[in-house]
Amino acid sequence: FYILDGTQFEFKFTRGSWETVIKGPGHEELPNLSLTVDYGEDGTQLYEYSVPNWRDPIVTAVSPADGSLEVGLDSVITTTWSQPMPTTACFVVTGPLGPVSGGCSYDSGTQTITFTPNDPLRPQTTYTVTASGLLDDHGDTQQVPFTSTFKTGGEVHIFVPLIFK
Repeated sequence: FYILDGTQFEFKFTRGSWETVIKGPGHEELPNLSLTVDYGEDGTQLYEYSVPNWRDPIVTAVSPADGSLEVGLDSVITTTWSQPMPTTACFVVTGPLGPVSGGCSYDSGTQTITFTPNDPLRPQTTYTVTASGLLDDHGDTQQVPFTSTFKTGGEVHIFVPLIFK
């Protein structure tokens, strides 16, 4: 930005809209940031700022990790979030036969949603984890859809009937 030396202004960071504005670490509203332009000796000024949180919930980790191979057939799938989610929040796991049946639980201490399949996963199969449009504890909508894939290990057993005469 080219701004006159000595200019004072206020601003906030967003990721494109007020739905993705900065928030405090506890999801609280933050006052506007302020800056007084100071050209210094070379006419430039560096402004560093670490965003403590965003208004919308963001997936910060997934397990199994995206692209994982040889995942156990009895694995659970987890997503960790940037802020508290409701206990009813759940993402979708799909395979080649469609959505995987199972249930979600939420750990407020780690802000993690755990999906436990009702049945073991199929061997040598690619699964997709999708979280889209989820609401956080404050009623703010997830703005960035999340997708991750993993492949199970295990052996594929093929049964061939034998006919004896």
